Amino acid sequence: MSAEDLSACGTLLGGLAAVVGVALLYFQGRKELEKWRSQKREERRAEVAGQVLGASLRALDMLQSIISPLGTVPAPIGPTKSVGDDHRRLESDRLALRSELTERWRVADSTMKDLRDAIDLALVYLPVEGSYAAAEIQLLAGEVRTNQMLWTMSGIYARPEGSDVYEKALGAKIGVRIADLRTPLLQVLSPIARLEPRTG
Repeated sequence: MSAEDLSACGTLLGGLAAVVGVALLYFQGRKELEKWRSQKREERRAEVAGQVLGASLRALDMLQSIISPLGTVPAPIGPTKSVGDDHRRLESDRLALRSELTERWRVADSTMKDLRDAIDLALVYLPVEGSYAAAEIQLLAGEVRTNQMLWTMSGIYARPEGSDVYEKALGAKIGVRIADLRTPLLQVLSPIARLEPRTG
């Protein structure tokens, strides 16, 4: 082999080494890019989980505040034919309660809007359980609001079914349902918000 052949062989090997080096850098860069993208996706999931968790807990607190002080409102008196003092007092309490609830729900509407926006994000970024738990709060709020308006706007308090509507609007069972919704939210969304590694 002549010096010229050795030089050509060296140039060829140098070119191959450069191509292999560029290929290795490309694949390493691609791997790093995918790792970076994955990290950013997880950070976004954590951010959304925090938003959904915060909006959901605020909505639960709002629901609790709407029904809590109202637990002292007189329970339905059942069917009555009298128009005595008890009936007039209950009617006066009902009208005051209606006014109070209308104002509280007006204030609560922004909290419920935040929850709806958070549910939209949850549907894209989070597991079904997180979206479901947040949506269940929205459904409960609608049920409570409907029953409260039914209770306060009609004469149902004086009918036999008034007790059932009262329980669904202001009763202790609603408080229990509100408390029960916190657990799945915290179990599903807290680990995601803290960027804990996924299991399974």
